[in-house]
Amino acid sequence: MNELSVADIENFNSQVGKTYYVLCPDNEKYYRSVYVRYNPFTQALQPHISNPVYGVPPAELEPISPLQLSRSMRTQIQSTYRRTLSKLNTMKKPQKTLHISFTQDTEDMYFELMRQSSRTLVPVSPLGRYYMNYGMKHAPKPQLV
Repeated sequence: MNELSVADIENFNSQVGKTYYVLCPDNEKYYRSVYVRYNPFTQALQPHISNPVYGVPPAELEPISPLQLSRSMRTQIQSTYRRTLSKLNTMKKPQKTLHISFTQDTEDMYFELMRQSSRTLVPVSPLGRYYMNYGMKHAPKPQLV
């Protein structure tokens, strides 16, 4: 795969390294400066937005439309999400499953698991695995006849 360096990206995209301004929508006497840089970790343009500043924007700053700003922010979020999602999908291994049913004689065990899960905010599956593991280590082994 042919990967581009940060310098290649900066040369290719004219927005990288520039500072823009956007007027505040609630009060046009204020503006925010927006510095655009390339984030190599997310592989997307990343706008850095200042706090509101009272006054007229400096002449050397170009205006950036709110739509263009929101697009660049959305692109950054989507890029990060896709990259994270693809890493998670490659890391997943199929999990082994075990489905347990409770009879009327053992439904008190079911209700106790549910009660402990809701009181400790631990999901039922890890709680059940903990008790199964504990029981297998400490209970006498069953004898096969």
